[in-house]
Amino acid sequence: FTTLGSSQQFFGLTGATSGTSAVNGASAPNDITTSVSNNEVDADRVGEWVGEVAMLGTTLRVSKRWDGKYADDNGFFVTVTVTNIGLSPTNDDVLYFEAMNPANDASLLGGDSTFNSVTSQGSFTSDGVPYYQVTARGSVSGADTAVYYTSYDTRSFVSSDAGSLPL
Repeated sequence: FTTLGSSQQFFGLTGATSGTSAVNGASAPNDITTSVSNNEVDADRVGEWVGEVAMLGTTLRVSKRWDGKYADDNGFFVTVTVTNIGLSPTNDDVLYFEAMNPANDASLLGGDSTFNSVTSQGSFTSDGVPYYQVTARGSVSGADTAVYYTSYDTRSFVSSDAGSLPL
């Protein structure tokens, strides 16, 4: 979740030690460029985006697959895979990050004043899967949007502080 005032989403990779970052939509050389155009199997419901970036001593491929066939019941499921497709190992640990601000009340206010709060920081589902969740509440409508992540990486976390992004 990012700063107030704009609905946005972006994601990227960063080196855990070096702090070197690349973000989709950034200026070269820090851009994760699209290598395969969006492939939507079911328009606006199921598809994949693939991008590549040369960083951390190698070439990394990022794949984001989304499945919203059952969005009305379960929301969208997004799977992110980062693969080293270069000829050498990375010279750092690779961390994935994502930022978004759903701007729940943008149509009511002409802008955004969504209140974002962390509602889970590594709690466990009934199946024993660790999850991380941020909830955004519209200041006028009171409408909630919950973004829920799962990860087995012990370094995972969510934040409502835009300053926590590794940029």
